[in-house]
Amino acid sequence: YKRAQPIMLASEGFFLQAEAVQRGYLSGDAKDLYQKGIVESFRYLGTPNPAADAAVYYNQPIANVNWDASTDKIRAIITQKWIANTNVNGFESW
Repeated sequence: YKRAQPIMLASEGFFLQAEAVQRGYLSGDAKDLYQKGIVESFRYLGTPNPAADAAVYYNQPIANVNWDASTDKIRAIITQKWIANTNVNGFESW
């Protein structure tokens, strides 16, 4: 039995885009991309309702979870990217 190993998760793609927008390399809405990254992480983990479950998570008033509560947006993005990749892509998480 072989299990597929993803090369890159959709969540990571959204977090990378959010970081690029936040740094001014791309145009767009970094907050929206950040939240989409969290939703995709929940989807990959197989939660019953990824969008609603992710919204409950990212609406908590906690820095590095809630976009508006985070004073360092890049750190929030990197933290969520690390969480999404943990136990999925060890090299990227490390």
